[in-house]
Amino acid sequence: MTSKLKTGLKGLMATIFGAILLGGLFLPTFTPLSVAEEAEADRETITEAVQQSSMLVQMKQKLAQTQYRYYLLETNLERALGDLVSLQDMIEHLKIEVDKLELSITDTDKKILSVKRQKEVKK
Repeated sequence: MTSKLKTGLKGLMATIFGAILLGGLFLPTFTPLSVAEEAEADRETITEAVQQSSMLVQMKQKLAQTQYRYYLLETNLERALGDLVSLQDMIEHLKIEVDKLELSITDTDKKILSVKRQKEVKK
């Protein structure tokens, strides 16, 4: 499940990066207007350029936020996987210790029974 999540996140990020790169190729670039051109420029065109520029800045901010969130998710996932491996190792170690204790209890029970038998034989 975790590898599927990791793969899914990487695919999502690749799609986002691709869209941003392609968008950068196809979006018109806006250069400053000369004084003569500015006088002739239509207010709607300037307004549209400003809106598109603002939208581009917002998209870049969202991309940066998404990249940061992805980084945090990836880092947290790696830490969680490391912690999980540590827990599994601890569980295996505890199982071995429990087995040793059970053997020790069984051995102690046998010794107690042996001592009881020896006492009965001596009587």
